[in-house]
Amino acid sequence: MELKNKHIVRSVERPIPIYPLTVTRLSRELSKIVRNPPEGCKIRITNNMFQWLALIDGPAKTPYYGGLFKILLDFPPNYPFSPPTVRFLNKIFHSNVGTDGSICHLDNIWVPVQTVESILKALVMLLIMPIPEDPMNPLAAVMYICNRFQHDYIACMWTCRFANAD
Repeated sequence: MELKNKHIVRSVERPIPIYPLTVTRLSRELSKIVRNPPEGCKIRITNNMFQWLALIDGPAKTPYYGGLFKILLDFPPNYPFSPPTVRFLNKIFHSNVGTDGSICHLDNIWVPVQTVESILKALVMLLIMPIPEDPMNPLAAVMYICNRFQHDYIACMWTCRFANAD
């Protein structure tokens, strides 16, 4: 409560409306991914239908090979009209992943016809082919461009340390 002009104003949080379309869409996407997951990807649901845990195997012929990357997908109540928040839970040395696990700006390229499957495929592609021209980790981006051997060595070491599949 706060006092404004000698009147008490109660600040009441309004519940965020959940659109029926959101639940229907998430259920349909989950069913499809469970039946036919993208290569190297799995989905686990938490107790909350609006939070999914994606597991992505590090692609072959990359410094991320052998790693198991955990990614949290947090869906807004108005999904698919707004994108989910997507972030790596493992530490990863990658030009398009911030130190907090955030991934390059999904908001800027999001359209409602995209799906969780398309997000997962895009993440696998980022592991295969980073985009250093749009970095969230400038050090990794510069290293990727200027000293690929050193970049790959560090990425491989971080994969072994932070994304151990065991």
